[in-house]
Amino acid sequence: MQARAEQINTELEARIQARTRELQENERKYQRIIDVTREGFWLVDGWSRTSSVAGIAFVRNRNFVWVNRAFEQDMLGYEAGELAGKSSLITYPSPEMYAGLGPQIDNILIEKGMFQIP
Repeated sequence: MQARAEQINTELEARIQARTRELQENERKYQRIIDVTREGFWLVDGWSRTSSVAGIAFVRNRNFVWVNRAFEQDMLGYEAGELAGKSSLITYPSPEMYAGLGPQIDNILIEKGMFQIP
């Protein structure tokens, strides 16, 4: 009984360490995304009552991996976490536009390392 409890404890500790490493790596990756973004983030909420948001999306193989709240909720109207794992096709007006623009965006990403909608 004691040996089994120790084995379970060892397995759980190994899983916790692996998950901790994974979380730390994700934190570094997302912080890097924010760090390399050359956009200024401003929220103007004064007398004019206007606001500006900067949406950031991390896409791999045309699927959303991570998005910030401004992109997901404010700009596109999705609930928190709803876009993760989904195809970026859902952000295009048509599958044809998705197919046509994809290669152009990919080329810009290869050349410049980022794509920005003007």
